[in-house]
Amino acid sequence: MSYYRRLLFEILQAMATREYGEQAVKDAVAVYQDTVRESWEKITAAHRDRGLERFYQHFFAPEEGFEYVTVECSPHRLEVHVTRCKLAEELRAMGCAGIGERFYCDTDLVRIRTFNPGFQLDRPRLLMRGDDRCVFVITDEGHRPQT
Repeated sequence: MSYYRRLLFEILQAMATREYGEQAVKDAVAVYQDTVRESWEKITAAHRDRGLERFYQHFFAPEEGFEYVTVECSPHRLEVHVTRCKLAEELRAMGCAGIGERFYCDTDLVRIRTFNPGFQLDRPRLLMRGDDRCVFVITDEGHRPQT
């Protein structure tokens, strides 16, 4: 989905909340998450390898307006710090960060779990919340490191 289409979704969600209440937002988020899940099911179907390194290639593919630093990318653990997110910049400037988190950031887990249900996500910091970066720590519970 293009950046502008996602941004339009955010604006429509803000309007729906004001007009129709919280349930309308929950319904819109559920519809969007279903769309994301379907998209990632297609990506997943194309790959037998569903490890963290393969996931990294898809989830953190270069895209204009996003900058990140890869701290670790191993078969068991992936840590990436997103230092710039054009969606967080735009939505925070519009005063829609809360909706942006629910609509965009919360779909990260959908993408992650659709690719591999054994992945676990810890995301203690988010640009959308005003932090200086998003911190993604994804572990593969199905892959234990050799000791």
